[in-house]
Amino acid sequence: MKENEISPATLLKRSLVPYTKKAAFSVVETTDNCFYAGVRVENLVYPLTIESAQSAIATAITQGKKPAKIHTWVNPEFEAESSLSVYSSKFELAHITHLFSENLPELNTPKILANVDDFSTTDWPKTQNSAVISQFLVAALLKTGSGWLLGTNFEHAFLGIGLCAERTALAMALSYGLPIENEIYIFTKNRVLATPCGACRQVGSELLPNSTTAFLLSDKHNKQTVKWAELLPFPFVLS
Repeated sequence: MKENEISPATLLKRSLVPYTKKAAFSVVETTDNCFYAGVRVENLVYPLTIESAQSAIATAITQGKKPAKIHTWVNPEFEAESSLSVYSSKFELAHITHLFSENLPELNTPKILANVDDFSTTDWPKTQNSAVISQFLVAALLKTGSGWLLGTNFEHAFLGIGLCAERTALAMALSYGLPIENEIYIFTKNRVLATPCGACRQVGSELLPNSTTAFLLSDKHNKQTVKWAELLPFPFVLS
């Protein structure tokens, strides 16, 4: 499925940049000519900010695709994200720039499930960047206004440019304009429960509704239900 009539201005508006006010987006083109968007998502703990290229790459990898190119549109109001050169280099992506007046390609819609039961760990996306270091595969199903959005984790030997499944799903929801609702399922293929890392707990404390319930599951069907606020009872705040 493809998303039509999306302009550069529309994607900029989907960016979440309350701190710098510098909206940004990128579009990743895969080896089979699919296009996935990613927007910049800032966090109060600033090093946890999700760069637009990171978001777009994570979306493509979650779909089981291999990124080949990264497209950016020159925005006369802001400087380009400095991280673009890092992502294009480390993932060996051709970097193509466009004028802001140029149209976007038709965007492919990420996988959205009608029901949680439609997901199986046997259907896990298999790409060269999924958990290549830890072998700890994680999938997050985030409830949105359009259904359950699937996000998976990806890793890279250049530490810090990978992304967890939970943050992949959250960034994807923002990039595609999907309302984030108050349930998230987190699966792992390992025997232990898939408890979110500290970074995901902090980002989730800002992006998820306060009433969000998290369902933590392992491949052996162990399950624990917890409120997201209980995972991080003292999130970082400025006031």
